[in-house]
Amino acid sequence: GQEALDLVHAAMPGGKAEFDATFSEFDDVPLAAASLGQVHRAKLRSSGEEVAIKVQRARLRDIYDKDLALMHKIATGVDKFGDMMGGRGNVGGVEQSWSQIFNDAEVILYREIDYRDEADNAYRFATDFGLGLGGKAIENTALSMDGKPLPSAAEWMRTPYTYKELSSEKLLVMEFVPSIKVTDNKKLNAAGVTKEDKEFLAESLARAYLRQFCANRFFSTDPRRVGGMKKSIPLTEPYYNVGREAEIGTKDLNEEEERQRKYDILKTPVGVPLDSPQGKEIAADVFAANQDEAKYDALVL
Repeated sequence: GQEALDLVHAAMPGGKAEFDATFSEFDDVPLAAASLGQVHRAKLRSSGEEVAIKVQRARLRDIYDKDLALMHKIATGVDKFGDMMGGRGNVGGVEQSWSQIFNDAEVILYREIDYRDEADNAYRFATDFGLGLGGKAIENTALSMDGKPLPSAAEWMRTPYTYKELSSEKLLVMEFVPSIKVTDNKKLNAAGVTKEDKEFLAESLARAYLRQFCANRFFSTDPRRVGGMKKSIPLTEPYYNVGREAEIGTKDLNEEEERQRKYDILKTPVGVPLDSPQGKEIAADVFAANQDEAKYDALVL
């Protein structure tokens, strides 16, 4: 109701006037709600596009400021107590500074309530897969290991477009993409989703994560909502939640190191060390077989 309107008006930099100029319709009943925010449907005045607005709960930063200040005092006190007892906390032979651990956690927690960070992550996530507004194929920003542009994933993956220019610290505006939860068999069956479609989804999810890890080097660390598409039927919730992402550092690899990396991803049996006789034998087989290179490329690219 009015509380939801007050939240979105306060979250827009220009307040109610800017909100009314931007959106022609707004459903004040949330589609979904969680501990940090809630999601509403709306329409853009400029284009009539239906969007999902994620708005942060009231006074969340104030609560964070007070709670984290208290936790910082507790962590500092624990460290001082450890010093008095002859040393800080020791876990597995490694000294632990609770203040430092807390400081690292504090950075992550504050990033969670800055939707501008989530908007940046969502934009990069989509462009890494070559996905634009409406799921249309666009030029890819991610490159393969040989430096060549990767193909768009538009044929097998879906993620909502993010309107970065409309988003703020407390407001995230994304394309609204209706979908079916993967565990809701009743709705899936009613939509005509077949066993083959579900197999396609499983393959698409594996392909998406391999590409995130191996090529994009930028991946979702909170994979609660993932998705794939076939014949325009959303099989599950698309990649909506992109607030928690991580980046994998890169380095120059020679040919043998690159083959080793691919072997690590595709062929390492559970419990077989790479430097064991069996591990070396498997690695030699993989390195010598061109079909494994082709398999890797087919999975990731």
